[in-house]
Amino acid sequence: MSQDGCVGPDAGEPRPVLIDAEVLSNQAVSLSLYETVFRAPELALKARPAQFIGVKVSAGRDPFLRRPFSIARADRNRGTVGILWARVGYGTELMSRWRPGETVNLLGPLGNGFR
Repeated sequence: MSQDGCVGPDAGEPRPVLIDAEVLSNQAVSLSLYETVFRAPELALKARPAQFIGVKVSAGRDPFLRRPFSIARADRNRGTVGILWARVGYGTELMSRWRPGETVNLLGPLGNGFR
């Protein structure tokens, strides 16, 4: 809750951004666990521990809802953000097909991170 009693970020708190981020890498690290790294300097600068991003897994409307993923790492110097995720359903099956150079729509950082 903000100082004025309203729910939401305090004045000066970084606001989430909606960006198209380039996939730098998308690699299986085990049979069903993947690590994806995006070029997303706006997110990397704002991200704090315990925050997450909303990922639009396809360019179309199917699946309609974004998938929430915790930010596993953010490198402010390189302008990159990484997520770890498991291939468990339709949306993450689509994500497993991403290739470097593709563009993915991201919303974040979201949530109340640690300061």
